[in-house]
Amino acid sequence: MPLAPEAAQVRQIQPPDASGPCKFLGAIEGSGGMFYSSRPEAERDMRAKIRSEAARRAANAYVLTALVVDRDLSLPFAQGDAYKCP
Repeated sequence: MPLAPEAAQVRQIQPPDASGPCKFLGAIEGSGGMFYSSRPEAERDMRAKIRSEAARRAANAYVLTALVVDRDLSLPFAQGDAYKCP
């Protein structure tokens, strides 16, 4: 999946301090298809989906909480938290 244009400005961050300036916008997730040429390709796709979902929530940052791409016959998936940071 190519990165959505609005997701180009979304960055991955470490979990922010609860008293910090970042505002939590909600949990986000994405899942992939059956066929990838490699594990790195599947990871890139999952990260792109998470970034794009964060952008749809008007976030400019996200924390990746789960990235699973090697689960036998299960589809790859990623989960994260979307944030708006200064």
